[in-house]
Order: sequence, then structure tokens, then C-alpha cells
Amino acid sequence: DMHKYLCKCGVSGVKVDCQAGIGLVGSVAGGGASVALRYHDALEASTSKHFEENLVINCMCHTIENIYHWKKTAVARASDDFYPSDRASHLAHIVACAYNGLFLSPLVVPDFDMFQSNHEASEAHAVARAVSGGPVYVSDAPGKHDFSVLKRLVLVNGTVLRTKQPCRPTVDCLFNNVTSDGRSALKLWSLNYSSALVGVFNLQGSSWDRDKRKFHTHASGPCKVQASIRPSDIPMFNSMR
Repeated sequence: DMHKYLCKCGVSGVKVDCQAGIGLVGSVAGGGASVALRYHDALEASTSKHFEENLVINCMCHTIENIYHWKKTAVARASDDFYPSDRASHLAHIVACAYNGLFLSPLVVPDFDMFQSNHEASEAHAVARAVSGGPVYVSDAPGKHDFSVLKRLVLVNGTVLRTKQPCRPTVDCLFNNVTSDGRSALKLWSLNYSSALVGVFNLQGSSWDRDKRKFHTHASGPCKVQASIRPSDIPMFNSMR
């Protein structure tokens, strides 16, 4: 009923949140995997009926009973939420997307989540979305767009220059602590239809604190880091040497 109503209102797709909660109720309803199967079958039957091209973003969904039951949906959020007012969260958000996306990308297109174009961290978020290979969308308040950022993300007809595949961390930074070691940059590589690209980010200075269960800033600003960028960062270019 809800999807039918949204479709009539002109909505073209849905982002379905809190999917990991399915497993929490499964213990009294046949088990988490069994409940997830029924929920996802019902969800995908409804969205494929009411939304053209079955436009769905699976969200808060990183449990096995969810991931293995996506049959007709192919996009999943790779991060924690985008928190506009939590300054400590923004650098760590990009890192979480990059490394979670590495594990999700064999099964789905990782979604780096919405961001706001009129925001102090907008350029870092925008570049990350451009490299990501996933959808690009914003949650700006009406009339609060920064078109100097948005116009660099899309063509004149509004389409997005998506890469051919989800981005992945380069091998040399794969096991580095790119938020807290004081020396490492995050490099993300992907392929487009003519060549390849590498996005380089200095994300030092803030991270997730497991004990306090919140993002925290542990430096006044990103420290200086040094990184090399070369064709061999792209695996297939490296094999052609």
C-alpha cells in the first residue's frame, strides 16, 4: 500500500532502512534467515511492481541473512549515516564506505549515502561519490544547494558519469590506518570507459571510538601526508608492464 501511494505521488524509488533489525525478531519467527527471506521476497515483489527499474537502496543491512537474500535489488549502503552536524564523522564516513565497499562489491553496488552540497565537507564527499561507482544524490534543504559543487558531478542533462565498477582501495593503503596513523592517504581506484582513475584523500584526524561509541576528533586538522600515485595502482595496468 505504501509503495503504491508513493508511486502515485511521483516517487521513483525507495531507500529501505534498518534491515539488520530483521534478524533480531527472527528468534521467535522461525529464525533470522527464514524471516529475512520472507521479508526480502515481499519487499522486492512490491518494489519491482511499483517502481520502474526496481529502484531500491538497501540500507543498514550488513548482516548475512540480508545480503544473501537480495535477488532483484543490487544497491546497498556501505556506510553509517551521513551526519550533517557531527564534524568528526565526515572523514570517517568516506573511509567506512571505501573499506566496507571492498567486501560488498562482489555482490552489490556499494552506496556511499547522501550528502549535502552546501556543507563544510561537501567537496570531500562529492569527490568520493564521483569515484565510488555508485549513485550520487544529495539531501539538501530546498533552496540550499551549492551548484558550484553539484555541476561538477553531473552532465548538463543531469546524468552521472559513473565508473564501470565500484571503487576499491589501492593495495598499498589496504591495511593502513588512513584516519589515525598520521602518515597514510586513502587511495581509491576504479575504471571508466576510456581509462582508469585514482582518487586520493587525506582523511587523517577523526575516527570512530569503539569505547565511547561515537566519532571523535583526535587532531586539530588533517596532518600532512605523502602519497605516490602511479599507473601500477590500477591492477590491470600493473599486469601490462
